[in-house]
Amino acid sequence: MRDGMEIRKILMKTIHVIPSAARTALLTLLSALLLLAPPCGAVIVDRIVAIVNDQVITLYQLEQKAAPLFARYITPDLPRDQAEERRKEIMARILPQLVDDVLVQNEIEKKGLAASEQEVDQAIKSICRQNGLDLREFAEKLRSQGFSLEKYREQIKQQIERTRLINSEVKSKIVVTDDEISRYYATTSGNTSYDGPYYDLSMINIAPDNPDDPDSRAAAEKRAVEAYKKLKVGTPFEKVASEYAHTSSGEGSVHLGQFSADEMDPFIRKIIVELAPGEFSKVIDMPSGYQIFRLNGISSTLDVKVPEDEKEEIREKLYQDKMEERFQQWLDDLRAKSAIRILL
Repeated sequence: MRDGMEIRKILMKTIHVIPSAARTALLTLLSALLLLAPPCGAVIVDRIVAIVNDQVITLYQLEQKAAPLFARYITPDLPRDQAEERRKEIMARILPQLVDDVLVQNEIEKKGLAASEQEVDQAIKSICRQNGLDLREFAEKLRSQGFSLEKYREQIKQQIERTRLINSEVKSKIVVTDDEISRYYATTSGNTSYDGPYYDLSMINIAPDNPDDPDSRAAAEKRAVEAYKKLKVGTPFEKVASEYAHTSSGEGSVHLGQFSADEMDPFIRKIIVELAPGEFSKVIDMPSGYQIFRLNGISSTLDVKVPEDEKEEIREKLYQDKMEERFQQWLDDLRAKSAIRILL
């Protein structure tokens, strides 16, 4: 295996001075040579498992990334063949994450978004303050949990840089509307699982003095027809309602609120769904009297009042969901534009 290692050393020393166009081909050759190099001892030698544009990912890097999962899922009592199979499954799952890490880091460097040592220091000091610890105590706490301060600094640096990249590529393009907040609140609070449309309705109700008296009903019908004619010539709905309708509140028209199609009487639904926003129905003969409906508007969500103390929390939750979705889309596009070879 020493011959293989010598080949790797020689090529890796020269790889950075070779033009970019030829670099990928040479890296592929290097991987093949390492795979074909004859074994000369019992030592497992590092090899290339992926090439991302002109950058390599080695088996050592992959195993380091997968180590926590190895420790968790490959137990000493596991049969050897099963342990090896699980090891392969874990590495196959982790390798795409390493590829994404390389792509993201390259974009961070290309856009000049790298975090300085001073910025990492400030972030760690802030974390120490929040936990009421000095740096020595914080480092000791990390060690007790199996982390080194140096490794933790690397993670903080990556978090700072990735946040900057997300802000640069994704965050400015995200908007959460009040309509989306209302939809989320209505769904999660159990108000509805129906995804619209909702019909916002107002009504003029012209009731007979005695619903069981034919003359009284005839008089009410006559008033309803007169009201309808006034609406037809452009008289405002509210004005007609105040003149002809009688309600318990003293107001002419009644704002009924929002209804899904399923919540309406089938007879009424058939009339309402044919209206455009702002239009009104013909006179409808109902047991309680004569009614004229106006469709105020159609909404895809139920118009619910979201409590102020929950509104910003919901906005932040929806914002984070959108940001993750948009970042994943951005990453998918970046992968599609990159030269990626998996050699595992």
